[in-house]
Amino acid sequence: MKQNFPFTYENEDPGQRLRQLESFMSSLLDGIGEGVIVVDRNFAIRSVNTGFCKQVGLTGEDIIGKKCHAVSHHSNVPCHELGNGCDCSVHKCFDNGQHHRALHKHYDKDGRPLYIETNAYPLTDTSGAVSSAIETLHDVTATIMLQDQFREVQERYRRLYENAPDMMHSVDANGVIVVCNETEERILGFAPGELAGRPLTDIVAPEDNDKCAQKLTQLKSDDSFEGEMTLLARHGKRIPVYVSSRSIRDDQGNFVMSDTILRDITEKKQLEAQLLHSQKMEAIGLLAGGVAHDFNNILTAIIGYGNLALMKQNVDADTRQYIDQILESADRAAHLTHSLLAFSRKQIINPRPLKLGDVISRMHNLLSRIIGEDIELRIYPHDEEFPVLADPTQLEQVLMNLATNARDAMPDGGLLLIEIQPVELTEEYVRTHAFAKPGRYMLLSVTDTGHGMEEYLKEKIFEPFFSTKDIGKGTGLGLSMVYGIVKQHNGYINVYSEPGKGTTFKIYLPLIEGELAPPELRPPVEVVGGTETILLAEDDPAVRNLAATLLRAQGYKVIIAEDGEEAVARFRENQKAISLVVLDVVMPKKSGKTAYDEINLIRPGQKALFVSGYTSNLIHKKGILEEGREFISKPFTPSSFLQKVRAVLDD
Repeated sequence: MKQNFPFTYENEDPGQRLRQLESFMSSLLDGIGEGVIVVDRNFAIRSVNTGFCKQVGLTGEDIIGKKCHAVSHHSNVPCHELGNGCDCSVHKCFDNGQHHRALHKHYDKDGRPLYIETNAYPLTDTSGAVSSAIETLHDVTATIMLQDQFREVQERYRRLYENAPDMMHSVDANGVIVVCNETEERILGFAPGELAGRPLTDIVAPEDNDKCAQKLTQLKSDDSFEGEMTLLARHGKRIPVYVSSRSIRDDQGNFVMSDTILRDITEKKQLEAQLLHSQKMEAIGLLAGGVAHDFNNILTAIIGYGNLALMKQNVDADTRQYIDQILESADRAAHLTHSLLAFSRKQIINPRPLKLGDVISRMHNLLSRIIGEDIELRIYPHDEEFPVLADPTQLEQVLMNLATNARDAMPDGGLLLIEIQPVELTEEYVRTHAFAKPGRYMLLSVTDTGHGMEEYLKEKIFEPFFSTKDIGKGTGLGLSMVYGIVKQHNGYINVYSEPGKGTTFKIYLPLIEGELAPPELRPPVEVVGGTETILLAEDDPAVRNLAATLLRAQGYKVIIAEDGEEAVARFRENQKAISLVVLDVVMPKKSGKTAYDEINLIRPGQKALFVSGYTSNLIHKKGILEEGREFISKPFTPSSFLQKVRAVLDD
């Protein structure tokens, strides 16, 4: 008889043969590496290999004879009786006499969980009945732990994907959306799962469809793409986005799909537009201020010589009428430059603590006359009003201009509402609206029920000379003056308007802590001349000749200089005689400030009067002159110039 075992029997003793067989089987089972046990129908362990001992951390002597559930589960109750859905392979094997596989959660001697894949095979006795089962136990704990970790990581990234603040999607080679996150569906107005399967062009603005197709083609050859694009939401809203795409390829390097992150840059675009508008207004303001400065030099000469001409005794009536017309036109031009300076924030203001309600109350009758009988005026003050630092005359100008604008917007009548209330602009509000600084303000709202404005008009409404009125019916400087006055008061102005729904101007002026001051009343000042010697430095010939003529007419002796360098030289030559130096701020070779600094070294404390087409506010703010320096702004009238000269001399 052929033997199938790797040993030969030395004798025919059955006992010896059995012991040899058992030794062989024991060595074989120990060499498997997995756990192997033999369990009887009472679930008692009758045999065990080394692999199982290692799994549970016990010796064979500790295990043999114990119930399998006591060893593996630390339980006194068989697995199938626990009622927790536990799938016991041994029980199933006893139940139907067939092989059964299951995944069990076992515990080692220290209570650490083990995930075990079990396979139970029936063992029969001589009668063919299942008397026991042999069970292999493969430790798959590491695999299960890796699977759990993978699922955990997968879930974590799923949550990150779905809850990311940015939109995300994957697009296949045909430009069809394979998957997208909930953020994209929500922002674009689609239901969950509704975007998958749609072509990408469904969510891209029409003007960017060609660009989108080009970039998709580019991704098939390149690895990435970044740029800006505009999406079109289901409800029609246009959403500017910054796109960052990466191509996904198979093992052969073929393009499969692209993964894309789309960041909503609406707020960034709004901030850029506001910054651009602010820079544009600043540039226009600089231009307006420069034009006004040069124009003031011209007007100073026109007004001055016109007044000098009227002082002549032999001027006939017709000539006097002509001069009056010239002065009247010059006065209108001066108001025009005043408006330009208001817009460019370069006019002189005299701010003091006041309440907006008081200013509005004083103007009630005037505002009613401006808007006419067909328009109803309603004023809503606030019970709790706080003072602001403002020039009342300038605020009156703001109200008059806004009332005039409202009247023109309501040719068939309507309602004009003026409201004031304290507000606080938080940091969060400012981040969202980006037009102010956080703080407490008094809000002045002026609302009309007129025809309203389109968006493109709102963007230009504060620009100088922009007007929707017919030619000859307005200068286009009313609202630009309002803008400049508000800005010069460190305030903010916004306009809200829609066609057919009226317009609201909202002006925010910062609150202050302080007591209200009564208006300052100044008595009229008589023009008084003198005999002092005055050094006059002015580079504009017309203004220089006018000022010299005015001074000499009042008895003063005048020394002329055409620039700052000559002014210093003339002063050095005549320093003992000169009582006052009159210096134009902006001159060639040396500025008025530089010339005075040198003069002051020659004679410390020398009295000086500075003159400029710019204003005191700008001159001091820009650091061109120190605060407290005597200053007069062009264009000036002869009387105002002479009064200022006398006041500085007498100080």
